[in-house]
Amino acid sequence: MEVDFKITTWERIRVPNDKQAEVLSLLESGEITNANDLIDILDDASCEMLMETEVQMTPQENGGSSTIEALDNGEYLFHNGIL
Repeated sequence: MEVDFKITTWERIRVPNDKQAEVLSLLESGEITNANDLIDILDDASCEMLMETEVQMTPQENGGSSTIEALDNGEYLFHNGIL
């Protein structure tokens, strides 16, 4: 059996000084909405997961979908979803 837990966490990408104005403009315009968008724009960028920011999600925060699931050979034994 496997038990999966859905969490939220922050990702960090370091932006070089010479790219800061461009990145801020793209963030404000909505052209950058996630880490992958930013990585696509920067040369040699890497994403760091900030593990100390992990927070367990609730089904309410996940649109009613499960945030804890127990499975055995792909069969759900338990989930806490409210939908």
